[in-house]
Amino acid sequence: MVVAALAWRRLWVRAVLHAAVAQVIQWSRPAQVPRVASGGTGIDQEPGAVWVRLRWSMVAVRSRRAVVISSASWVA
Repeated sequence: MVVAALAWRRLWVRAVLHAAVAQVIQWSRPAQVPRVASGGTGIDQEPGAVWVRLRWSMVAVRSRRAVVISSASWVA
């Protein structure tokens, strides 16, 4: 039981670190605004920074779920 809990915790820490590294890599890339081929200005297009924020919020939700699952496994 303790071994399973430690294995789960190790997996959780690894997943959180992987998500954090992926986020840092995403932030280090410059946000690119898509070009419009039809001669428009591209102002109506969403910049890449919006997707970075969306991805970060998804990572936060995943880590919160992992904390809840991890704490439940420690109790059980």
